[in-house]
Amino acid sequence: MKRRSNSRLLAFVFPAAALLALTGCLSVRAPEEIHIGSDRQAAHEERRAPRGRAHAGAQSRLDDANAEIHRLRDELRKCEKSNHKLTEQRDRYKAKYEDEKNHDDD
Repeated sequence: MKRRSNSRLLAFVFPAAALLALTGCLSVRAPEEIHIGSDRQAAHEERRAPRGRAHAGAQSRLDDANAEIHRLRDELRKCEKSNHKLTEQRDRYKAKYEDEKNHDDD
């Protein structure tokens, strides 16, 4: 009987969560940065099992990915700044052109 109630609960929960996600009521996003636990958790993990080469490699790849995220954000800021400057320059030239066009019509 307990299995039947668990399966009924799961049969309700998964479609409900999917419906909420599709309608925008539930937001599921990946974190921008991934941090590996606190020092307390790290100490606990070290007592359970020693970290192997795979963990060190994964940590290295994670650090590289976070560095790439920061680099791309910096590049985006530079591009947005450049875009803003070019837009202002275009607007100045456009105003100058319109001013000269109106001056020639007179």
